[in-house]
Amino acid sequence: MANPIVFYACEAWLSAVLAERVCEVWLQNPKAINYDKGKTIRIDLGATPSRSLTGVEVDDFVVRINDTDELGLTTLGGRWPMSHRGTGAHAAAGAVWLEESVWKNAQRHMGHYPPLAGTHEDRWKSLLYHDGTDRKTWRRYVGYQVELVSRTGSQATVQVRGALDSDQLPGKEVTFDLTDPLAVDTSQPIQLAKPNDHAVVFFRLEWMRSHPKVFFIPKLPIGEGTGAEFSRRAGRDLLVSPAVLGADLDDPIDSLEPWHRSLYLRTGGAESAPASTTTSKDLK
Repeated sequence: MANPIVFYACEAWLSAVLAERVCEVWLQNPKAINYDKGKTIRIDLGATPSRSLTGVEVDDFVVRINDTDELGLTTLGGRWPMSHRGTGAHAAAGAVWLEESVWKNAQRHMGHYPPLAGTHEDRWKSLLYHDGTDRKTWRRYVGYQVELVSRTGSQATVQVRGALDSDQLPGKEVTFDLTDPLAVDTSQPIQLAKPNDHAVVFFRLEWMRSHPKVFFIPKLPIGEGTGAEFSRRAGRDLLVSPAVLGADLDDPIDSLEPWHRSLYLRTGGAESAPASTTTSKDLK
């Protein structure tokens, strides 16, 4: 596969809506900079991998707005005004996972990076491998800080730090094969030789869904934002965004309204979306 598209998670507050998916945002708390418009950046929330693999600015929105959208990690947006009740396509503060070159150019507008002190920069990084527009071949990995508990051959048991744990351990434990590309990005060096070794490991998003109590996608902005979470419901692994869904995670999925059911990503693929008034014309 080609080199991955690299994204970095950033805190974002909406400053202005310029078009359905185009906006200006602050990448640091605007209260701290007296709402200085000179410190905003313009981003196109429609310039995502699922729409075009060239000119990518940001990862896809965490909720599928229509059938042409892939489920990504961005929680700001993903378009205005919201077109359907329950889509969550209107969040004014959240995470934007910026493509690497966009992220580098935007760093002068950030108060600090990473978003949380004491965490490794790669902890806020994701990798999307692809070999074209066929999304069935796409592989997405997310970085996590870990500490080795034990290792036997290529089998490693580690403690995974949550997004808000900083350097505080212990975290939740998980066991995986260091050589298994279905679990981790084997092209990235993983220096875990002896107990208490620390490293950043890029775990595959699909594999992470089978360990919903271990992995948490960063919630941004810190202390007030939203993020995707993993949840197990009726024996099915889901990637959800509870804050934008406004749904009770203890309820059976089948009891949700159709527009809520369509927002869930299952292990075998996305829930079939209900008929929508959105047309291909709306996507242009």
